[in-house]
Amino acid sequence: MTSMDAGVAAVLGAAVGVVGTLGTAMLTYAAARRQARDVGAVEHGHWLRERRHERYLAFLDGLDAWDRALDLIWEPLHEYRSDPIAGRARFLAALEPLQDRCDELTKLQERVSLVGPVGAANAAEETWRSYRVLFDLVHHAVFHEEPYPEEAVAKVLKRNRAVATAFRESSRKIMETPPTPTR
Repeated sequence: MTSMDAGVAAVLGAAVGVVGTLGTAMLTYAAARRQARDVGAVEHGHWLRERRHERYLAFLDGLDAWDRALDLIWEPLHEYRSDPIAGRARFLAALEPLQDRCDELTKLQERVSLVGPVGAANAAEETWRSYRVLFDLVHHAVFHEEPYPEEAVAKVLKRNRAVATAFRESSRKIMETPPTPTR
């Protein structure tokens, strides 16, 4: 019976070896799969970070273009306020580039919303809305030949600066945070 005991021991030893090898293979497979998933998540995080960077900068460039177009309406606005009949045509012409910038800002804000995250998307939308309110105030007064809403415009200009600063801060914070793998 000792030869049988040695045979059983050899089979049991081989079985333990096979189970150990299979266990090690499964653990190696799980670790490799987890590592591939983590690498994929980090790579996606880098890709998304680059898209966010591009969209945030484009939105900020859009705000700068808006501000330049806005600067061009003040002189025609002064003429319009001094003589609404004579200054109206020039002021309406000066509003066209501002309308174009407003339309462009809408597109840029939507692109920021696509790449997120929610904080930056909300800040971009709030900024866009505030800039749009300013355009609508001025545009409405001229088209409906109403008095220029000076106090309302001053309040909205102040708000525009505040919301643009909030967007800059939000986007900066997001860009300073390194991407991490999701668990």
